[in-house]
Amino acid sequence: MSKKSTQLRLRFTRREKRGALILAFLAIILILLPKFFKSTYPPLAIELTYEEKQKVEQLHATSKQAKAQKKKAYSNNFKNYEKKEKINPIPTEPFDPDTLTIESWRKLGLSERQAEIMLSYRERSNGFYHIDQLYSAYVLDSEKVNLWKPFLVFNRKKPVAKKIEINSASAEEFKSLKGIGDKLSERIVAYRTKLGGFVRVEQIGEVYGLPAETFEEIKTKLTVDPTNIQQVMVNHLEIKELAGHPYISFQMAKLIVNYRLQHGPYLSIEDLLKSKGLEKEEATKIEPYINFAP
Repeated sequence: MSKKSTQLRLRFTRREKRGALILAFLAIILILLPKFFKSTYPPLAIELTYEEKQKVEQLHATSKQAKAQKKKAYSNNFKNYEKKEKINPIPTEPFDPDTLTIESWRKLGLSERQAEIMLSYRERSNGFYHIDQLYSAYVLDSEKVNLWKPFLVFNRKKPVAKKIEINSASAEEFKSLKGIGDKLSERIVAYRTKLGGFVRVEQIGEVYGLPAETFEEIKTKLTVDPTNIQQVMVNHLEIKELAGHPYISFQMAKLIVNYRLQHGPYLSIEDLLKSKGLEKEEATKIEPYINFAP
């Protein structure tokens, strides 16, 4: 490309010059326009009445007062927080948690609500007799209990758990055992009625639906008094009546009654074994429930 053609391209045409002037003129107008409107149309001055001025002043005063109260409340909360933080949860002398009042718990750093919960927990637990009870209290953290540990004294002895006598206990009493609900407690009572009473604690494990692990856990809490067992009158009952006992099947009852009709009344468990209706192990199991009265 020649030097002459380059120089020609750098020149503006008349149309381009006119466009540039118009753009410059518009730019100047845009710059001066706000100043023109500001000077021509000054801001409106609103004149307030006396009552309106009083309301505005009252609003300012209320806002100022609210800010002051908020600042004061924040300051008080901060002071209370500092005061709370200064409470030393470490006692200065030995103490028995079983005898503490609400005020005593509060001196140890608990809130009033937490202190009330501790008193309620103590009542439900039949008193405090071991540190593990404090670790189990959800309003106490383990760090706090660890600080108290060297000062804790337990004068109350652990209460001896009362055992349940299985021949006189109600369904409600059985429900107090861990793992025994409404259905199982009712089944235990119903099974006891069919048997005529329990002669061994182990018979509880025969109840339908009772898990073996549940029985293992509760059996140490059970006791039995077999003095009032209801016995089966083996020399008087018919087949259906005998078969109503959980330990006597219908076939077994049939053999017992047929042998009795042929050989006369039974006098002992040995006679019952002669009927071939019972095995020796079964005879031992059912013996407490058999009455040989003629």
